[in-house]
Amino acid sequence: MKQKKNLSSIALLVFILALFIVTPFYGIILDGDELHSIIFSTGNREFFNSGYVELMDHELTAGEWKKQISEVNGFNLIKVWNDTLMYDVHPPLYHCILHIVFFLVGSSILSAYLLNAFFLLASLHLISSKRNQSFASNWTVIAFFPFILNGCLDIRPYCLLFYFGLQCYFMLKENDVPFFKFSIFLILGLLTNYFTKNMTITLGISVLVSLLVYSQVGKIEGMETEEGMETEEMSTKEGAGTHDVV
Repeated sequence: MKQKKNLSSIALLVFILALFIVTPFYGIILDGDELHSIIFSTGNREFFNSGYVELMDHELTAGEWKKQISEVNGFNLIKVWNDTLMYDVHPPLYHCILHIVFFLVGSSILSAYLLNAFFLLASLHLISSKRNQSFASNWTVIAFFPFILNGCLDIRPYCLLFYFGLQCYFMLKENDVPFFKFSIFLILGLLTNYFTKNMTITLGISVLVSLLVYSQVGKIEGMETEEGMETEEMSTKEGAGTHDVV
């Protein structure tokens, strides 16, 4: 049984890696958002208005197009950060991480997909470990939630957000929430995707409502306790009075 689970886990690992390696080489055209992610992450924002227009006038394969747009001219995290803040709707953390990967590993679309694959595998490992199950159990997660794969196959910050969101979710389920660790992952999420801001606001409202409900429940329980004590005291006095008469 254990050997079967190990084989299933290896099969899932191979499936995900193969999917993320094969996808860039079979004519998957980058949409507008992905194109911007590549441009920001390579530090080529100013080149977009001139150089890429010339590329559009040539008959290039998807592979050649992607090779052209993913060339990193130099390491400059500040530029990537500022370009993302100015021109993208999402915060800049994902683009900065992708910029580091491009600079260290090589500026190719494959590098971006493998970064996403890493965070997807980390997320699946987190899910299985928190549920005390084998990695193979994540076949069910992939089968019932295929949009997870679809989101991670975009060169956008969704895979990173998925990982940070899972970390926060599992920490909230603990009896004693590690506040410092939770705050770190929440801040990282806020630096990754604007959706985290909405999630944080919702979480804050939920906490406030819970505190209000608990305070009201506490007041009611306190009033009931006081009434019970008063009733008990009256019963005691009545009993003492009866005893005196006798």
